[in-house]
Amino acid sequence: MGIVGGKVGSIVAVAALAVACARAEAGDRLSADELHRLVPGATLSGEVADGGSFEGTYFRDGTMAISTDGDADTGTWEFEDDTICLTWTKWRDGERYCIYWTREGEGYASYFVDGRLSTRFSIME
Repeated sequence: MGIVGGKVGSIVAVAALAVACARAEAGDRLSADELHRLVPGATLSGEVADGGSFEGTYFRDGTMAISTDGDADTGTWEFEDDTICLTWTKWRDGERYCIYWTREGEGYASYFVDGRLSTRFSIME
């Protein structure tokens, strides 16, 4: 029984390590408090998941503006728990959606709530 328990224990430990490594690879999700400190007034510069670069600003009044390779839009943003919910004037047919941010190395990434990558970026100073 000690050998079986040892093997099972080892398998559980390896599985736990794999989950921890996968989470670290995806980055640590920022808390609501961290978002409240970072987002208002932030200007971001980065890459969109489906290709291309962007630069955008989350203005303190809840509006935002972004430019990408050859396009631009404006909209509104607001916090909802540990997500940021966005509504663009023309993109996504003006439908509201939410994203969360993770810390990734020296920068950040944003993900749709279903876990798909949206952007990788840095906050410009």
